[in-house]
Amino acid sequence: MPGFFNKLLGKDTDSKVQNIGYLGNMKDDASRMKLIKFLGDESVDVRRSAAAALEQHFTSGSVEAITALTKALDDSDAGVRKNAVLSLGGFISKAPSSGESARAKQAIIGLIKREMDEGILKNAVISLANVQDPALSGPMAEAFKGKDKKVVSAAIDVIDNLPPTDARTEIKKALRSVL
Repeated sequence: MPGFFNKLLGKDTDSKVQNIGYLGNMKDDASRMKLIKFLGDESVDVRRSAAAALEQHFTSGSVEAITALTKALDDSDAGVRKNAVLSLGGFISKAPSSGESARAKQAIIGLIKREMDEGILKNAVISLANVQDPALSGPMAEAFKGKDKKVVSAAIDVIDNLPPTDARTEIKKALRSVL
C-alpha cells in the first residue's frame, strides 16, 4: 500500500521525475532550490533528472547550484555525473569570480583525471569550454595525460563542434599537445 499512497501524494519516482521536468522550465529561485534538493534523492532517476533540469537555470549563476552540482560530480551513478558536469559549466560561466566557481573548475579537472566514461569526459570538455577561461587549458591537458588517444581526439572533436573562441582555441592546442 505505501507505493499507492506515494504515487497519490506525488512521492514516487515517476511523479518526482515529472515534477522535475516542470521545475526545470520554471526559472525562479524556489524551483531551482527544489531541483537542488532533488540532487540528494535516493533514486538515481530523480538525481539524473534534477542534474539535467538544473542546466535550464544556469543563467542565475546560483552559488547554491554550483555547490550542489560540484558535489554531484562524486555521485556513484555515471548518468548523474554526466548531467551534473554539463549543467555546472553554465553556472560557472555566469558566476566566474565566485570562490565556488573556482572550486567547481578544479572539481571538473579532478573528474577528468579519474573518469573513464567517454560521455562524461565529453560533457566535462563542453563544460570547461563554455567557461571560456584560457587558464584552464593547461590543467585540462594535464588531466587528459595518460588517457587513451581516442579519448583525447574525441575531446578535441567536441571543441571543434563548438563556436570558435580564443579560449577554446587555447584548450584545443593544449589537448593536441597530449597526443
